[in-house]
Amino acid sequence: MKTIYESYFLRVKHSHAHKLMEIVWRPASLTMSKSQYKKEYLAFLEIYNKYHVDKLLVNESMMMFELNNDLRKWITKVSSEKIKVYAKQVAIVLTSDYIQELNVKKLMAEPEFAHVNTLYFERKADAEKWLVNGRLENAYQIAA
Repeated sequence: MKTIYESYFLRVKHSHAHKLMEIVWRPASLTMSKSQYKKEYLAFLEIYNKYHVDKLLVNESMMMFELNNDLRKWITKVSSEKIKVYAKQVAIVLTSDYIQELNVKKLMAEPEFAHVNTLYFERKADAEKWLVNGRLENAYQIAA
């Protein structure tokens, strides 16, 4: 995986061979403001559209910024306006914070993301196995 974007809050990696992009939120996200989050999310969308990946690994295990209802609505709106092609598989490695986990699941339950094959993981290694090798271990979905 090659790092293609890096900031104080976010790192984005890409694997051309696997058509895979990894988004890694960094612990510094604890100090991130709402406007900084929006800036980082827009930067991610620009990169995401440029690389046209089939698989997306969102690593939120170190995410310390808490989404609220307004930001979830903004993410849904801007994603539906700007994303050209959605990844076929999305693996999300969740933080141990229950509120953050709940916010991410609420976001992915929005109708705009309903068609995305999303699984949740506690460990990055399990998420990678599913995305790269098709091996499914220790994953779960949101109950419909």
